[in-house]
Amino acid sequence: MRKTFEKIIKILNDIEQKNSIYLLFVNKQFIKYNKKLENDNLCINIKLKENRIDNFLMILDGLKLNYKITNDNKYYKIIELNKNKNYIVIDYVVESHIVIPQSFLKSFGYKTQNGFFVDYMDTVTSEIKSEKTNKFGTKYGYYIKIIEDRISDEYESKIGLINKKLDLLYKGNLITLDVKEEKIIMDFFDITLYRNPKSLEDFNKYSVTSILVGGYDQNFLLDMIMSKKFPHTFKDLCINFIINKTTRNFIINESMISSIKVDNNNEVIILPINHKVCIALMTKEYMKKYLVDDTIHSMEVVHENIVGEMNKYIYINAKYQKEKIIGDKKELLKLKK
Repeated sequence: MRKTFEKIIKILNDIEQKNSIYLLFVNKQFIKYNKKLENDNLCINIKLKENRIDNFLMILDGLKLNYKITNDNKYYKIIELNKNKNYIVIDYVVESHIVIPQSFLKSFGYKTQNGFFVDYMDTVTSEIKSEKTNKFGTKYGYYIKIIEDRISDEYESKIGLINKKLDLLYKGNLITLDVKEEKIIMDFFDITLYRNPKSLEDFNKYSVTSILVGGYDQNFLLDMIMSKKFPHTFKDLCINFIINKTTRNFIINESMISSIKVDNNNEVIILPINHKVCIALMTKEYMKKYLVDDTIHSMEVVHENIVGEMNKYIYINAKYQKEKIIGDKKELLKLKK
């Protein structure tokens, strides 16, 4: 069976080959390949774009393989080659934005005749470049389609509704957050934190079960986080917002979340959502300064040097993690100096 799978892989394009792995079918479930457990139960997992599936089935026909499709839906297809033993598991994928959603990138970018672009700086080389928002920070098949859809439906679209409310705050209106809205924000911080590839590295490094099975992938980790079985990462912090009233603009780093120091060394966790607004998490004690009769009084920035200091904190965070920073080219040039 291995020789048959090798023939299939050779006919795939380069990126599909790189995203193909062996599995084993054990006790009626697919598990990560382990040579010690292999007998005649070898299977293969291939990540394909959905529009490639017809071509792939033609490949199987060309190899004169006798197969049967046993599971077929909008997220995956399972093909049986040898009854109860050998399967091809096809996961549908796209070009995944690893951390920053395209909707956020557009808020830090600009529109041209050729589409939306962002300017960014590589903090390792200090080079400043431009890239299309639908290409920046993407990787083929980083998330399978079912995870992509859940991220979009359960997190990105919901935070988009909060962003609309924050437009009112920026225009000078006072706002309150109900319990549901607070949960949306905390959920978004959680999913953003765990989309960071470094979170997966740490999880695999310190998780005993991960070590036993040879490491989990990002789809497994996010599926666990989205199961809501864990407390919010920042559950002890309160939600506020930083409003930029100056002519300068906020930047954002690839992992989106940064730690800054404000007002006599109080630590605040920030997640910029556009050039002018950041979601901020702070201690309950510090939050008392901005909460009056359950109404949030946001932190207004009226001095350009404060925006510069905040951007510098974001840059320092990004440089330490060897990330890119995204924002107006003139703001990036200020940090390059």
